[in-house]
Amino acid sequence: MELEYALTASASAATASAPDINKYQPCDSDYAVDSDEDLLQSVLDEPTFPLDVNAILAAMTKEDNATIANMTFKQIEARRCEILSSLELPTEKYDVFCKKLQMYRVIERPQDLRHGQLLRWIPLRSLSQNPYLTLGGTIFNIKQNITDGLHQVTIRNVKGFVYQIKFELNVMFQRLSKDELLILRAVDYVSDVKL
Repeated sequence: MELEYALTASASAATASAPDINKYQPCDSDYAVDSDEDLLQSVLDEPTFPLDVNAILAAMTKEDNATIANMTFKQIEARRCEILSSLELPTEKYDVFCKKLQMYRVIERPQDLRHGQLLRWIPLRSLSQNPYLTLGGTIFNIKQNITDGLHQVTIRNVKGFVYQIKFELNVMFQRLSKDELLILRAVDYVSDVKL
């Protein structure tokens, strides 16, 4: 979420030689949303959501979007709920994870990971004691480890720390990109028109 920062009006701020960072207050822009839930709802409900044919065709022709081209929001949500329920999470954890993962899709193959996308995961080793969903990070490298055959995913989190996780030892969720949202919206639109 991008926020614009506006300097609060005060006489002391105008006369100060160095700006006081405590004087900056976040201001919502016209397109700002408070959460993933708001963003998803705005995409689904917005009657003026651009279904630009050229943008849709450009998004559909990208090789990265091939795995999502024939899916709908409902199918993505159903698969995510199916995976989460198969983990046999406590009810309160299940509800929290579902809410946090609204704008994410399940990644079942390392080939479906996209560089530069936000990734969150549930470590399988945590399921027996205290299951948790990581804050995640941005993917910037994927390689297969020859010795154990597992895929190493290199991630950079929001604080700039770089670390590696093994794909096969975690349940992976990747945030939907703008192109993927556009494709899903178009597929949903076409599905609704067919009915």
